[in-house]
Amino acid sequence: MKFLNFKKDNDKLSIYLSLISVLVAFVPMTILYLAVEREARETLSDVLSQELESKSFLIKRDIERFYLQRMTDVRNLSQADVLETNDLSAIEQYIKEISKNSLFYVDVEIVSLDGIILSNTSEYSDKGTSIFDSYGTSISIIQGAFKGKQGDVLMSPLTKLDSGELGVILVTPITDDSNIKVIKLLLVEISLLPIIDLLNEIKSTEKTVNREVFLIDSKGLVVASTNPNLQQLKSHPYFSDTSALLDKVLSEKNLIGSSLFQGLNNEKMILGFSNLTYKDISSNLKWSVVVTASYDKILGPANTLASNLFWVLIVVAIIIFLIMYLASRKIMSVIWQKANFDSITGLPNRRLFVDRFLKSIQLSKRDSFSSALLYIDLDRFKEINDSLGHDVGDKLLVETANRLSLLVRESDSVSRIGGDEFSIILNELKDPIKIDNLAVSIISSLNNPFYIEGNTLFISASIGIAVYPDDGKDISSLLKSADQALYKSKNDGRNRYTFFTKEMQKRADKRHRISNDLRTAIPNNEFELYYQPIVNLKSVETHKAEALIRWNHPELGFISPIEFISIAEETNFISELGDWVFGEALNMISQVKAKYNIDLNISVNLSPIQFKSKNLLADWLEQLNKKGLSGENITIEITEGVFMINDPSINNQLFQFKNAGIKIALDDFGTGYSSLSYLRRFPIDILKIDKAFVDEIEKNSDDLALCKAIIVMSNIFGIKVVAEGVETEGQSNLLSNIDVDYYQGYFFSKPLAHDRFINYLLSKKH
Repeated sequence: MKFLNFKKDNDKLSIYLSLISVLVAFVPMTILYLAVEREARETLSDVLSQELESKSFLIKRDIERFYLQRMTDVRNLSQADVLETNDLSAIEQYIKEISKNSLFYVDVEIVSLDGIILSNTSEYSDKGTSIFDSYGTSISIIQGAFKGKQGDVLMSPLTKLDSGELGVILVTPITDDSNIKVIKLLLVEISLLPIIDLLNEIKSTEKTVNREVFLIDSKGLVVASTNPNLQQLKSHPYFSDTSALLDKVLSEKNLIGSSLFQGLNNEKMILGFSNLTYKDISSNLKWSVVVTASYDKILGPANTLASNLFWVLIVVAIIIFLIMYLASRKIMSVIWQKANFDSITGLPNRRLFVDRFLKSIQLSKRDSFSSALLYIDLDRFKEINDSLGHDVGDKLLVETANRLSLLVRESDSVSRIGGDEFSIILNELKDPIKIDNLAVSIISSLNNPFYIEGNTLFISASIGIAVYPDDGKDISSLLKSADQALYKSKNDGRNRYTFFTKEMQKRADKRHRISNDLRTAIPNNEFELYYQPIVNLKSVETHKAEALIRWNHPELGFISPIEFISIAEETNFISELGDWVFGEALNMISQVKAKYNIDLNISVNLSPIQFKSKNLLADWLEQLNKKGLSGENITIEITEGVFMINDPSINNQLFQFKNAGIKIALDDFGTGYSSLSYLRRFPIDILKIDKAFVDEIEKNSDDLALCKAIIVMSNIFGIKVVAEGVETEGQSNLLSNIDVDYYQGYFFSKPLAHDRFINYLLSKKH
């Protein structure tokens, strides 16, 4: 009996020891698992949020550009000459060509004055039916279009198109009430497929997790998805369990890249960014993007290890605990390293930089010291990266990081923000002169040659500097200030450093305002073309003038072209602006030729960026033909910046302009890198001597001698010469003595508005 009792007691003890072993193994492993899960969730969330922040700007920009471009296309289509005829067969052929040549149009329809569909391009023909019956869901938009004026484009809410696809309908009047003919409206069905392609781009950018991307409307219904099996316009079952999170995504107007979780044990999370409502496009475009992501790949192994610990003996449990602990620390270290450090240079990345900068600001607040941010951009890095390859570019970045790290104190921090941009945080600044000393040292160090893979490379650096608390009291304002100072360094010639000033902020705000308002200036008729005569003193009549654009902003008043032309070039709006100038110039030439029998040649300025348009010459020649004009009526003015691009295609285009009879003038000659080789290699017809040489011209002066040399040189090449900026009779007489061909300046006439220029021409005719 005692033996049995002993055995029974030992069995109990074994059970107790086993339970203790299980508890000893389970408790720490469970605690470790929860810690690993939480840290993995937060770290991965930060990594994905950082990436989604940049991708969200891209998707917003691309959707806005897509619909703005489609609305512009539809507005242009509605103003075609063929729609002004009564020939329905010609109109039908026109809309078929539109549909056939477009990647975006699902159907194009023409509607009569009484609302009957006259023709469409879809295989699901609605011809002969009422527009109000065929598009019942968009009846308010169509009614608004019937009451609108030519040029208005209205966008419907998301609807199901005749083809079965999802999309929107763009409606625009073709005629207004004062010009009633046969047809009234142009309707174009735009597919949602290009937007789905944009969602797929987001999905494909992150390979570490499986994700699904949804486009949802303001009511929470799925509009589009990267899941091809998802039935459109139906609530997704996943959202039924996460309605609170979905409501939060929809309610956060400025939510970008933030991570929202269903719960601690939920295997999925929602990453949402919204603010895709565009008032400038249509009140019907109110969409948000939601991204779901699985944690299985990271949390799966931890869950398996935790569950198996219940069946492991105490010694094995301790070993597993130690191994798991060390392994998890290693895993988290790798994840943390990847999330916080640049993989190429080993420097802190943007995420860790922000964290360190916040701590620097807190330290400065506590100890009443200043701190500084140096924002560094490498000059000419892209050129080296493109010509020698990314391997050489990466090694150049590493060498740059090493040089920068040697220049700072241990208490300071060097980071690679991205691309060829670096930042330095200077902590506990007692003497501001240290900022200047460091900036000079950086420029000097980076000016020294780099020796990489047998190549001797030269770069320089542009630096923008912001100081806490003078230039901002939070990280956002300090980054913005440093970036504006960097922009100033770039504009001033690079290879220099610039401290932020309040004046920079004012200029940046105005620049941003101008950039936004440029897009609406043409449709709002805010631009006006002035004409400055180009005079030939040997000829009785004035036949030449330069077209000069003026912008009368409704709130800012007159804005100088010096301010907005550079912004138009940076935003690629210059091509649209140049086309407008060309069209207005043709209207002037046509008018004075038809009414007053004056054959006029107008010079228009051409930006280097406009040469990137492959159809520039063809489009301009087509407009000339429509007006009954020829290339002899136009001169294009270019600057030496065109030649500095060193693009063979530009030279080819210049010869094509020449062959079309269009004269080519080289503007501001003598102020840049003027070279005789330009006159020999390029088809230049006219040289315009820059105003700087005319301003101080006197008898026997160097400027007079230089002007005379330019004229002699031009005569050798058969090139005419225009003297710009002639403001006095003395200047005119001196230039006349050295046989200048043409004169332009206030002495003869200021730039004149449309009617005053015509009066000027008429006064010179008699």
